Amino acid sequence: MSDREQKIREEEIRLHETLAEEYVKRRASAGSQLFDAYWNQEVIKCLDTSEAKQALDCCCGDGILLPDLAERYDKVIGLDISEAMLKLAAQREPREKIELVCGEVEHLPFADNAFDAITFRGAFHHVSDPAQSMKEVHRILRPGGQVVFFEPNGDPWIWRAARRLYYAMSHRFSSGHRSYRARELHALLEGAGLQPTTTKRLFYLAYPFAGLLDHFKVFRFVPFHAALTRFLLAVDRVLAMIPGIQHLGFALVVVAEKPARS
Repeated sequence: MSDREQKIREEEIRLHETLAEEYVKRRASAGSQLFDAYWNQEVIKCLDTSEAKQALDCCCGDGILLPDLAERYDKVIGLDISEAMLKLAAQREPREKIELVCGEVEHLPFADNAFDAITFRGAFHHVSDPAQSMKEVHRILRPGGQVVFFEPNGDPWIWRAARRLYYAMSHRFSSGHRSYRARELHALLEGAGLQPTTTKRLFYLAYPFAGLLDHFKVFRFVPFHAALTRFLLAVDRVLAMIPGIQHLGFALVVVAEKPARS
């Protein structure tokens, strides 16, 4: 591990030790819960659950996705580098189907070909060594298995510029935080022997309004927040289908498979 990678790793641990309680506040309102349910649904829709045996949620944070995965997989493992986040994840049900592991994506403590599905729900940009992490994903994913990424969309120049400014101004990000362009994620996947199958953009108006209430606290006080969130989610579904607008989504979604012969 290089000095820079070690620095990012240590920053991420310290950062999430301090932000764990902020995630509790992010999830507290009915509007944010609606958005999280929508986000989880979109992740699940990317997966073929016909062979739903074992799934891994990498950088699982407070475990928001784990119960939805547990509804479809026999066994679900949530991995995170932060013990503080894992303490929050430990409160998720059903506990008998969910296992939590403290570890890092660059050195996954799992056997080869162990998982049918791997998810990164707004998480891959936290890893300190993307190329090594992708190799580890390839190693533990069974042939024919899928990996799903929901990442900050780095394709529109306006989002790249805005994020660089916000990352520099806010204490909520480590020095390694970044957004990915689709071609960058594709290159990492293909370099590790994984094949991209789906690329799309999602999240428009509802994301800042209800998905980031720990960042944009003023929205918590908007009257009828849940009803407005429901309306904005309906608008978002329409925007995702309009050419010329759909590429401006805040989230870049990439799904890839491990070839059957790999």
